Amino acid sequence: MADAGPPTHECKMSEDDRPDPAQMAVFRTMTPADRVRLAFRWREDAIRLRRACLRADHPGESDASIESRVREWCNGVRR
Repeated sequence: MADAGPPTHECKMSEDDRPDPAQMAVFRTMTPADRVRLAFRWREDAIRLRRACLRADHPGESDASIESRVREWCNGVRR
């Protein structure tokens, strides 16, 4: 049986969701290692921001509880 190839699907994005062509041009100039470093930096920034939001929303919770919530968020756990 012949391989049908990758599945095809249509990606419907709004104009606001489309990547900025200027930013995509910058990404194309970066080395793969630089793009990975940037992705990790964005991930760490997102974790720091989530931690700060949780502390603001739950000021009475312990650091351990906040860290548990951050881990759950990172792992996609819903409460």
